[in-house]
Amino acid sequence: MRWDYHSYGYEWIWAASSPAWTVLLAGATVELSRGLRQPFPQEIGNRITALFGFLIGMSVTAVASMLTHPQAILRSSVLFTIITRRCILSGCILGILAQGAYLFIGEAPLMANWRLHRRTLLTYMTATVIASFAATSKHRQYVPWINLLRGISLFGCVSVWITGLRPVFSHLDSWVPSEMPNDAQLAELLVFNRRQATRRRSPHRLEGLG
Repeated sequence: MRWDYHSYGYEWIWAASSPAWTVLLAGATVELSRGLRQPFPQEIGNRITALFGFLIGMSVTAVASMLTHPQAILRSSVLFTIITRRCILSGCILGILAQGAYLFIGEAPLMANWRLHRRTLLTYMTATVIASFAATSKHRQYVPWINLLRGISLFGCVSVWITGLRPVFSHLDSWVPSEMPNDAQLAELLVFNRRQATRRRSPHRLEGLG
């Protein structure tokens, strides 16, 4: 829009929106991690791996940022906000990667929607973190191009979310009970059977939540 980003109004909009969408992205990451409530043996280890990945990613980014800008962080609220956002998102990225590696090694069946959502969210958050590093680097001439790539990645991720995600258990429509289900169908079968068992155990509680 060619709006002067040094203007007072632009700074206020940035100050209000930047923390908000950072919290939303972190919330999406937490929801993605918690959504893996499937009856496989690695569930506890999966959550511990994701937690340690988040803490390590956030700590490493924080230390690297402090070493790069030892004094400026205390004098600039904008830089402090950028670095805080960068630390949170870096922790989310490493947490999702660690969780995915753990589940892949354990060969746990995962729902197709979860795999797609994880890859798309990783792509967008990685582009955002790279752009935040570019914003605080000495080579400022590359910032507009990196921001453009970040905008393109956001558009691509939104397009994937709109066109790629499917209703829950939709992969079971093509499954014939006499055939061996694939990984996505097996994961949906596990989740579906678990939900059915939960409904039979506590119907009144689920009606109240509904």
